[in-house]
Amino acid sequence: MSSVAAYRNLFIITGASKGFGKSIALALADSPLLTAQPTDVLLVARNLVELNDVKAAVEQIFQEAHVAPRHSLSVHVCTEDFSSNDMDVVSQRIISRSAMQSPLAYTTAVLFNNAGTLGTLSRIRDQTISDMRKSIDVNLMAPLVLSAAFLKQFADCSKLILVNVSSLAAIQPFDTWGVYSSIKAARDMFHQVIAVEEANIDAEEALSKRTTSPCSKDTQDTQAPLKSARVRVLNYAPGPMDTDMQTRIRNEMPEIELKQAYVKMHDQGQLVDPNDSASVLMSLLESDDYINGSHIDYYDVQNTELSKK
Repeated sequence: MSSVAAYRNLFIITGASKGFGKSIALALADSPLLTAQPTDVLLVARNLVELNDVKAAVEQIFQEAHVAPRHSLSVHVCTEDFSSNDMDVVSQRIISRSAMQSPLAYTTAVLFNNAGTLGTLSRIRDQTISDMRKSIDVNLMAPLVLSAAFLKQFADCSKLILVNVSSLAAIQPFDTWGVYSSIKAARDMFHQVIAVEEANIDAEEALSKRTTSPCSKDTQDTQAPLKSARVRVLNYAPGPMDTDMQTRIRNEMPEIELKQAYVKMHDQGQLVDPNDSASVLMSLLESDDYINGSHIDYYDVQNTELSKK
């Protein structure tokens, strides 16, 4: 049994150098989630220059938002390529880099599974094996392997949170998005299963402790483990955001009706600001009242807020 006392929080953001990943990092810097305890933030992406720019921005926002913070913030960067053929090695490097302290030093560890690629937008009959494999490796295998390593490394934390950056495409079919949509749906289910499995593990461990305790089982709430959620999971769809990925969609998608819809949204200023969507995500995490493993869309939250007015 280690004598290390848990006293820190950890946040890992993949794909943090640009787009929604960058927005998550900036929103986190302004969030009360960073003020509860000393905090480590690990930003992961391929481009070191862009990562360092985001790191500097996070540190500046934190200083401006929390003029006299009670606790310190340490921001670190890690360059990794999720298209690697050896994601097990990549994930272990990320996890090792994330543990700036002993894993037992963290009360809460949070993983944002954000990194991904749009892949080739074409109808399924026109997709090649190499197109499919690349998308599966980057968008599916990478977060699966990293999540497994994360759960194992930080199993003793009081609280774990996994945020899967999902999409409307995970629950609704879109023309020419067959591979992308299938992967997003698989990621949603994978994270839902984590929520179920980890709740079961906690329940099993609690039951084991009760059966070996000298106290009478009759005096204990057998449903208590099922009510708790030490591991929290959220599938968050950020909406059609005004990012480089959206630019690619408008430029590379075949001339179909869906493409024209996106062009119209862009021209009319209807695309979602990624910073706004990241702020909504932070609000969900701060309130912590979402159903574990659920899929929540940016517009679900916005429409709920409008209905309250």
